[in-house]
Amino acid sequence: VNVTNLLFDVSTFGNHEFDLKESALSQRLWESNYQWVATNLESNAFPISKVHRYIIKRLAKMNFAFVGVCVDTVKPPYVKIMNYTKTIERLRSTVNHLKTRRGVDFVVAITHWDFKQDIAMVQEQLGIDLVLGGHNHENQYYQVTNDLIPIAKADANAKSFYVHEVYKKRDPALKDLEGKFTVRSELIPLTENLPTDPQADRLIDYWWQMAKSSFLRQGFHLEKKITRIPDGQMWDARNIVVRNGPSEITRVVAESMKYCAKQAGIRNLTASFFNTGMIRMDDVQGPGDVTTYDVLRLLPYPNVMAAIDMSGRLLLEMLETSRFKNPLLGGFMHLSSEFDTICMDKNAPATENFSDSPCKINGKSVELDKYYTFVTNKFLLTGLERNLPILSPEKHSGIRLIRDTKIDFRKCLIRYLVSKDRQSTP
Repeated sequence: VNVTNLLFDVSTFGNHEFDLKESALSQRLWESNYQWVATNLESNAFPISKVHRYIIKRLAKMNFAFVGVCVDTVKPPYVKIMNYTKTIERLRSTVNHLKTRRGVDFVVAITHWDFKQDIAMVQEQLGIDLVLGGHNHENQYYQVTNDLIPIAKADANAKSFYVHEVYKKRDPALKDLEGKFTVRSELIPLTENLPTDPQADRLIDYWWQMAKSSFLRQGFHLEKKITRIPDGQMWDARNIVVRNGPSEITRVVAESMKYCAKQAGIRNLTASFFNTGMIRMDDVQGPGDVTTYDVLRLLPYPNVMAAIDMSGRLLLEMLETSRFKNPLLGGFMHLSSEFDTICMDKNAPATENFSDSPCKINGKSVELDKYYTFVTNKFLLTGLERNLPILSPEKHSGIRLIRDTKIDFRKCLIRYLVSKDRQSTP
């Protein structure tokens, strides 16, 4: 928050703010010097002076209003987020109030939901003039309706940012279009060639030193070398790669899960799988040394491993959902080497019924009524992953929790990499 206080005037909520407990998130809100806007909160447990339905700012002799939209797939116990239909109703009444009663010239929607929802929102012709979006991780730009309303999403992980210039008069080249404004947008990559800010650098170093101490207390020595990626090889953990298919690093993570499960005494283990939302590096690693910090960049969340029994029928339903509904989403699955590659091949045809699925494990077709033992990340068992509520043992009889191993994925991967290094050392 100290660093973002140097950067932001207005912010909205993404889904991961709600990973925090209410008390922790409220504390972060109090620490922020900027204002938060959340138009589609149905109930609000936050400090009323910090979170607003809309914010008006006067800039360059124009009245700008900011509204905020958060995706409703998260279900925090302390706040209720409206669904899409109610969000559109709230936005329609709010924007109308802003433009007819508050003298607002230009409305900016700061959103954190899917790109297709941004498009649908603008097509509702609510009076929104510019959409600044998030949630999709990759930069996207699209102009919607006859007014060419821009929807712009920069890259996640501070890889780029958009600059939007708003002109009150329409561009003469666009004289046949309705509307009063021209918006010119430029995507600017954030690279090491850009000048740094000394004040921000001091704050970043302060928090880096604090992080080192905190992680050390948890057993993570951030600068310790774990392994080395050989020359000519790399771990490609970019979102565009790992949310579309397997890569070397997803295979390494899946194999590490089996290694740690066997060490923990999980018997009759068939294979492992995990959702790509665990991986957050969005970068390429190697060749060269891999440190503990690199592992934490790759797997920042303290996920733990769970051993489960799952029916073949439910397994195939999960894989089918992942193949066709979850590419580019956190619910796209990665599998260990026991699975045939066709199991997650997006180009393979959908099966009319699971009995004719070409997916095989250890060279054998998946038996629908047989229960297999897998190790996966415990988060999936909440049923909260996109399009995968079927993975909750409380809601589906086809999956049973055998044991919560309480093994931290990050420590597991470190142990596995160290063991592989020892095996390869003459």
